[in-house]
Amino acid sequence: MEISTKQSWFGVPYPRNRWFTGRDTLLGRITKCLLPDVRRQPSLPSDTAGRVFCIYGLPGIGKTHAAIEFAYRQKDDFTHIFWISADSVEKLEQGYINIARALGLAQPTAIEDRDKLLSSAMSWTKAAQNETSWLLILDNVDNFEVLNRYWSGFGGGAVLITSRDTIPRLSALTSISDSARLEPFSPPEAREMIKKRLSRQDSKELSDEVAQDLAKRFGFYPLYMDQMTSFIESDKQPLSEWCKQLDSEFGDSELQEVDPDGLYYRESVAKAIETHVKRLDVPNRIVLATIGFFDPDYIPERLLLSQSQRMTNLSSAVKRQKTLFALSRSSFIQLSPGRGTRSSSRDRCISLHRLVRDSAIRSCPNTQEAFDNAVDMLRHAFPLHKLSRDHMVEDWDDCETFQPHVLALHQQYLGLNLNGQATLPSFEFIELIYSCAWYMCERGRFNVSKGLIATAQTGHDQIVAAKGDTIPPAFLSDIYTVQQFYHNEATSNISMVEFARKAMDIREAAVEQGLMDPYHPNRANGFMNVGVAMAWDDPRGAIKMHSKALEIRLGSDKYKDGQLHGLALNYLNIGRCWYMVHHLKMAASCFEKCLSLMQSRECEVGKKFVLTAWAMSALGIVRADQNDLETAIKLLSESLSLHLNTMGDKHMKTLACYYRLAWVCRRLGEFERAEQILRLILKTYNSLSPRPQPEIARTKFKLSQVLEDLGVPQSQYDPLRQEASELLAGILEREITEQDGEEEYDSCIAYFLR
Repeated sequence: MEISTKQSWFGVPYPRNRWFTGRDTLLGRITKCLLPDVRRQPSLPSDTAGRVFCIYGLPGIGKTHAAIEFAYRQKDDFTHIFWISADSVEKLEQGYINIARALGLAQPTAIEDRDKLLSSAMSWTKAAQNETSWLLILDNVDNFEVLNRYWSGFGGGAVLITSRDTIPRLSALTSISDSARLEPFSPPEAREMIKKRLSRQDSKELSDEVAQDLAKRFGFYPLYMDQMTSFIESDKQPLSEWCKQLDSEFGDSELQEVDPDGLYYRESVAKAIETHVKRLDVPNRIVLATIGFFDPDYIPERLLLSQSQRMTNLSSAVKRQKTLFALSRSSFIQLSPGRGTRSSSRDRCISLHRLVRDSAIRSCPNTQEAFDNAVDMLRHAFPLHKLSRDHMVEDWDDCETFQPHVLALHQQYLGLNLNGQATLPSFEFIELIYSCAWYMCERGRFNVSKGLIATAQTGHDQIVAAKGDTIPPAFLSDIYTVQQFYHNEATSNISMVEFARKAMDIREAAVEQGLMDPYHPNRANGFMNVGVAMAWDDPRGAIKMHSKALEIRLGSDKYKDGQLHGLALNYLNIGRCWYMVHHLKMAASCFEKCLSLMQSRECEVGKKFVLTAWAMSALGIVRADQNDLETAIKLLSESLSLHLNTMGDKHMKTLACYYRLAWVCRRLGEFERAEQILRLILKTYNSLSPRPQPEIARTKFKLSQVLEDLGVPQSQYDPLRQEASELLAGILEREITEQDGEEEYDSCIAYFLR
């Protein structure tokens, strides 16, 4: 693998805490564990793998700040420092993808395969050269199972983990490791922190005794101390008046004399922070709760603009900065320049502690208003599925930026439902969730899209049952379509025709009632999706459906610019059906039209699209059947390269392209190359779960033919052919005869993977 030319990277997304206090013993232990100093530890080789340190402790105890401080102190000891918020698998994967992009390992394509980028980042950490030393900080790892896939990638560098709990069997997982529980401040540390934060106060008022008393009132708890001192710091009244006020407030005294190891201590901290939140005025409490519905780690400032003017104090950039500054001065949020060493104003973001988030939502005077505010802002940031219902591929960059916040909002919504706090969902929320579900399906993240689709369906049904006409009548057809998309790619035991026909009937009813333009692309999508669903069983009937869709798309120029991907996909789908009925000339013509549309668009935007790869592969197969094998192998090779860059080496469509390349190689007499490709994809098929039996059967049959062509002994290819025959018999549920050949194996494969 080619190592990035970037010689250094500092990716801590937070500024250094200028009031950081104490923790010297902890930082010393981290340094001893993570810095590969051969002179200090002569028994360890310089390339010792797996240096891992875990800081664990209660929320708000200062784990993240300790990690930030270590990164800044040791900045010159590492060439690359990366930061990942790792409280979920999704965010951990996204963090590795960000590392791949930071290192310049990503391809300049509109669609980037996530698994490939993950693999690239992990390969970089394993293959880092001697002059490269890296530190990876994994923040908020509260479920250690999310790390199972990544332990092997921690070799050759240093990993610093923050977590609520210690990692079980850490020493067995890595060669060099240590961990430490972070406790509340010691009285001297707490006193020093108070004096640092309140250094502008009258020195006569801020004696050591007063600082110690304040620290005790705040339970020596770092997060709460930070928030309360920020309030005192920003207030104009004398410190003595603040002390009198604290005497009268229960929330600030209940942390005293409480055992930090007890459950009540953590609950008391949360209650004390909630008391602190309630000191804000109502508009700022609504703002803080609204922010709480987003992912707490990296919230882009550009998201926090109320373009609809719902929130007065976020209705302009100036008002937003004033509001965020006020919340940051009270330590409710943290302002950050963004990721990387060079960040623009577009990259600026904020973060907030999870305890603050939970307290803000729990104590919000109007939770529904805050939730609706969050929905409104995300609808202006996350690209909604356009009215043409074309593919979202050209909006993927913004989708990727804001999808963590849609997912966080969705999780909060489910939590409110579980606790009986959620009210009837709005269409605005359901459309946002639907759009994110569609995007997740396009990216192949079906495990995430499944829950989003369920929420969209349930929410739609609730709205219809309660209000009837407040939701567009054709929207249910969109939900059926994304369900069809999900099941078509992720499952194989549900009839796609039923979903597709329901969606088409709803759209046709909307046209009849004058609610949808007869030439609207979404109407064309209805016919096209039915064609896709019925193509396997009735390709000629599918051709009629695709032809009707094309008639609608080409019947008016009104929507020409909004359905380019849909039109290209329409040509691809009808071309596949023409191929299934052996009309090669019509199939080739359709594939060429698809390819021409996509290549023109690629020239315009400077990116590659996976639809181009599909069209190349399909046209290559036709050219092979027309005995133009040189053109076929050129098209299939180009298609395979784009498949690998956009969908990865394990996607079923990539493997299908591999198979067809081997198929053409055999026809050209390139038997050794064909064997190599077939063995590669057979190994990949066998690694998948569940194993795709039709594809395995076809590949084994083709491999047995290639081995026979190579003249190897029959004992080497006969077992493969027998295994293929047994698999085919199980799929077709009949005996296999000598007359059964390639056509029977192909017939078992989904038509778009043949």
